[in-house]
Amino acid sequence: MTRKHNGRWLIVVVLAVLVGWPVYQLADWYKNVTSRHDASYSLFEVSLFQMELLNSTLREAATAQDTGQLDTLKLAAYSAQFTHERLAAAMEEEGLVDLASLPQLQQVLLRLQIGGRRTLKPEETQLIGEAAELFQRLYEEYGGLMGPNHRLIPSKNDKVRKFDKELQELLRKKLLGG
Repeated sequence: MTRKHNGRWLIVVVLAVLVGWPVYQLADWYKNVTSRHDASYSLFEVSLFQMELLNSTLREAATAQDTGQLDTLKLAAYSAQFTHERLAAAMEEEGLVDLASLPQLQQVLLRLQIGGRRTLKPEETQLIGEAAELFQRLYEEYGGLMGPNHRLIPSKNDKVRKFDKELQELLRKKLLGG
């Protein structure tokens, strides 16, 4: 009788392990997927904050009188690029747009400041103003990149890509001396 009960208990334990282990694995997998999306969303919030900072700094720089007043803008552009690159790497599978206009903006600022502190020319101030207007539109769409389910919204991603290309073109003209 004892052997019979031991055999039944052994079967019950084996069945519990065979059923319980896959359920545990599924629960663990779901938890990891959820935490990865939560981490991406947190990184998105940080990136959005940096974009907001860049947006306001760019608008302020549109009234700058000399190249020394562009230092804050240069730092904001670098921070925004850095955080967005990290977000894009974390969301590589989703296909988050690469903001190529941010390094171009840094290049333009570097060119403006390379000769030291000097008065900005009217066309340089105009360029910064135009860049601020384009970036404002990009920023407005960027804020809606992630939906309430913490997933990328493709239509917003496409709009951000469109404004990024427009900003790239504007800055490219400056870099080419046009």
